[in-house]
Amino acid sequence: MHTLKIPRALSLFVLSVATSASAIHFRCFEAEGVKAPIQMKFTFPMYDHQPGMVTYRNGKGSIEVEKVSERADESVSNRPVLITTVWKETVPGGKGGRYEMDMQGAVVYRMQYRRSDGKKFDFQEVDEVHGDAGCEWK
Repeated sequence: MHTLKIPRALSLFVLSVATSASAIHFRCFEAEGVKAPIQMKFTFPMYDHQPGMVTYRNGKGSIEVEKVSERADESVSNRPVLITTVWKETVPGGKGGRYEMDMQGAVVYRMQYRRSDGKKFDFQEVDEVHGDAGCEWK
């Protein structure tokens, strides 16, 4: 019987990839509202062909979003690529809004939601509310 020896570094890499693939990646955002802040959790899909999810605090459930475009701006040297991604809500009737996000490395510089009537909401990321189960709004 032959035993295959896998180097420790390779086994640790495989374990870290398996662990990160099972983790749910989300970000917490907040925008100014008329009476109170608008708070949402944006859950990114594990794979490109899967939908993402947007869940608003005090909302009626999650809204599925699908990536419609992504472009990279590599014009600034010695910095991570600026990636602009556009997501479209998949709602019955097709009149959902769009989310546009600018991200450079791990930093989200802009997250904007545009309703189907054209009204825009600018969201800022809120790191302090990240919890194990999602956004823990206070």
